[in-house]
Amino acid sequence: MHKLIVSLPTNREFEGSLTLEEENGRVLAGPFPVCGLADRAAAGRHGNPSGHALLPFGDTPLGRYRVAGIQATGPRTSLPAEQFGPHGVIVLTPTAGDAALADANGRFCIVIQGGTLAQGRRLRPTNGALRLTDKDQRTLVRTLRRSRRPCVCECVTAAQSASVRTVAQAVPYESVDPPVSVAAVTLPIAAATAIFFVGDRFSPGQGRSRRSAGPSFRLAAGGGGASAAGGGGYGSEPDIPPDPAASAAAAADLTSTAADLATDNAADYAVSGSVTQCSKFVRDFATTFVGSDDPLPELQGQVKDQVSALASSSDWTALDYKTDQQAALTQAQADANAGKLVVVAWVNPSKTDTDTGHIAVVVPNPPSTASPDGTVASGKWGMDVPYIAQAGKTVTPKTPLSYGFGQDKQATLQIFVRDK
Repeated sequence: MHKLIVSLPTNREFEGSLTLEEENGRVLAGPFPVCGLADRAAAGRHGNPSGHALLPFGDTPLGRYRVAGIQATGPRTSLPAEQFGPHGVIVLTPTAGDAALADANGRFCIVIQGGTLAQGRRLRPTNGALRLTDKDQRTLVRTLRRSRRPCVCECVTAAQSASVRTVAQAVPYESVDPPVSVAAVTLPIAAATAIFFVGDRFSPGQGRSRRSAGPSFRLAAGGGGASAAGGGGYGSEPDIPPDPAASAAAAADLTSTAADLATDNAADYAVSGSVTQCSKFVRDFATTFVGSDDPLPELQGQVKDQVSALASSSDWTALDYKTDQQAALTQAQADANAGKLVVVAWVNPSKTDTDTGHIAVVVPNPPSTASPDGTVASGKWGMDVPYIAQAGKTVTPKTPLSYGFGQDKQATLQIFVRDK
């Protein structure tokens, strides 16, 4: 069983620390700075001016919790990303200690959340939750999703503050306490029936992991890429049906992976001379998203090597682009929206040592009234195209495919979907 260890100082005006460990003490994530302070003004409005942890809107109660699961945040949810972060909240249900006493007073659960930082990048108070930075929250959520074990949380008093940094205090914050219902948890970490979360579906008992989300840092490196010209970079059946909530979470992982690499780490994939870093970008993207300790073997090398390996791999399915281009492009967007890893590539017929083609990852785009399938109309291509993340002349987390691949490459694209 995995364990979250939260050490909070006696003076909650200082940061504490949060670490996720295995049974043997090996650290899986963290330590991360964490805030366990409740906003005193909000607490006062709810009859708890001292922020007593046993009462609603008070500080985070110490004690033992069970990690019940992950609840989605952001658009189309009741938990705004500005307050709770874009990567979901981790729901904790009390089992012992002050946490259980607080439960008797209506604090049926607390959450670990992200949210906008205050001035000086300081963590803001909550209404009794634990707050991490959005970046740390993303890492923690992904690591829990990757886990095949139940998880408990021990919230204890630190012998001394883990940090000399104080949290923000003059930033008002008021939501509700508790902010979610345990019954509304969409992604349980593990259940008593040994159903384990494995990415794009759930697998009972000893079912093998099909996909698991990776950490937010990149684990891969390597050469290979396409020239700016070659890249055109203008700027097996499932054993059980996919779970909609798990698919939505996997799609969110695709989006956050794209932002992590193409926004937060864009400099790592900048054009070097006339050579783009598209192969490296896709390799790192897949490694991060899948949660592998090593790069996927089929994505080693340059574009020509990657396409050859993808075409022969039993882990990937090639969409029939030659027969019906529009159907394949629409399917690529649908698969990405369902949380599947989709790669689109063009092999340069006149390849050189530094220019073997261009490769990118299809990223989710929610359906809308204007676009029921999430694609976007391309005048140059004369059809609807999916969105991609790429490292071409520009490094971008989301752009129409026709922007990354010139019209001269339209006829010979290849699209691959990862099945596991």
